[in-house]
Amino acid sequence: MTNIFQQTCPGCGAALELPLEAEGKAAVCPACDHRFVASAKVADEPSELASFTAPRRRGMSGLTDGSNVRRVAIEPIFQSFQTVLSTRRRPLFLPFLIPTFLAFVGLVYPLAYLNRMAQANLATAQWWLIGLLPWFLLVLSYVIWFALNLAHDVCETTSASTGGFWFWIKPQANAYFGLLILFGMLSLTGAILATVGYLAITMTSTVSAIELRLLVSGGVIALAITTMLAICMRIWPLFPLIYRDGISRQVIRRGLALSGANLMTSFLLVATLGFLLGSGFSFALIGLPLAIPVAAVFLVVAAYRMEGAPIAAVDVPEGQWTDDRSLVENRESQ
Repeated sequence: MTNIFQQTCPGCGAALELPLEAEGKAAVCPACDHRFVASAKVADEPSELASFTAPRRRGMSGLTDGSNVRRVAIEPIFQSFQTVLSTRRRPLFLPFLIPTFLAFVGLVYPLAYLNRMAQANLATAQWWLIGLLPWFLLVLSYVIWFALNLAHDVCETTSASTGGFWFWIKPQANAYFGLLILFGMLSLTGAILATVGYLAITMTSTVSAIELRLLVSGGVIALAITTMLAICMRIWPLFPLIYRDGISRQVIRRGLALSGANLMTSFLLVATLGFLLGSGFSFALIGLPLAIPVAAVFLVVAAYRMEGAPIAAVDVPEGQWTDDRSLVENRESQ
């Protein structure tokens, strides 16, 4: 047949036959979900853009071994981030209405109810808050997973239809519980810092010298913010990596290597995310449905660039995007 050409999948090595119209376009291997650029000229060796992601939902290999860690300035990350947002706004924001509704029902409404309860009985409200904390962490972790899922999909120019509805919104256990552990530890650290700061300020409230009280209060607040900023600077790559690969020692080492090689970029990135999420929170929580997916895209783009991995939404021309799996037929050699 002259209207097809053969190519080996860069992800799983399967022998594929593709139609000529798929030449130069993004395609998906039906055997392993690996995305690559179809090329009739290169059958066995992928080109520079031959692989924009490895199969993230079935475990990845090749980008978590500690190699290919690059030092990247914040400017190219911002440029890639702006390109993704300008071309993929709709598939990013519209699906996020699902976790937004879940967060409102499972988080905002219960907190508002507890706030009203605290006005009548503070002790009872506090006990209810402590009892509901695991539920709140589960909801917030799912929202984070959903945002990272969307961020990966818009960077890969993938649609939900490629894996089915439940495949799209049902989190993988290893990735979800990894994000739950990471977010829980980060929340616990923040709570400890806030408690220590509150106790320190309370203990100095009896001091008569107002200058000393201001000095201690300012120092405690500055120390808490600096500590939290330093922690976030080091662990931010774990969010996109754990989502993509699940939690493991190898992934943790990989994340720390990325942030360690890009300390200044990590500082600017975390400061930008803090401003973005803080702005969304300050608008009576209305801005969070926009701020959270945007922050997730920023994290995913930064991780891709620091790993030296291409981003399809940036590095592949828009006219070559395709989510049609029929362009790739799996005909493995018997």
